[in-house]
Parts: sequence; structure tokens; C-alpha cells
Amino acid sequence: MELESATPRCKQSGRINRGANGLVTEIARYLTALPVSIERIGFESGTLSQHLFYGSKAEGFEVVCMEARQVSAALSAMRNKTDRNDARGIAQILRTGCDLLPIESANLG
Repeated sequence: MELESATPRCKQSGRINRGANGLVTEIARYLTALPVSIERIGFESGTLSQHLFYGSKAEGFEVVCMEARQVSAALSAMRNKTDRNDARGIAQILRTGCDLLPIESANLG
């Protein structure tokens, strides 16, 4: 049986990965359970941008998708490039209202 990226997959642990739609639901559930209010979700463009953008909007979040090259340039001064530090940098970009232009939703679809 051939599996496509949007179909559920069984991981080695036995847990089922429900694809991008399940991912958005899990992220939304996690964020709403936090003891703080989430004002905005920001991420850089990539493979799952469309699903994350529209799925998070449908869950009621304000979403900002930023051009990956601009984010990379803004974060290039960071000493230790890790996913965690990238996330911190993107959060800082959102907090400061940096001049990075968000990708318009028309460009995501």
C-alpha cells in the first residue's frame, strides 16, 4: 500500500501521524491549554505553510507567515543556530514589529 503525505501514517512507536490537519489541531489544542494568552502565531514560509496558515486561522488565531529568506537574514547574527533559537528569534520579530513583510494569504494558496 502506497502512503501519501496527507494520509495517516503509523510511526515506529505505534502512534498514528494524522498528517498536516491533525498537526494543526494538536498545535491549537496545546496553545489554548497554555496559561497565557496567545496573541499571534508566526512562522517562516515552508512546506507546511499553507496548512499551518489556514488551519491556525480556522482555529481562531491571528497568523503571520514570513518569507523564509527575510527571517534567515534577520536571524543571521545569532551565534547558535538551532530550531529553538530560531523560534525565539521569530517571536522577537513578532514582538518588535520588525520590518519583515508577511506573505499575503493569496501567495499561500
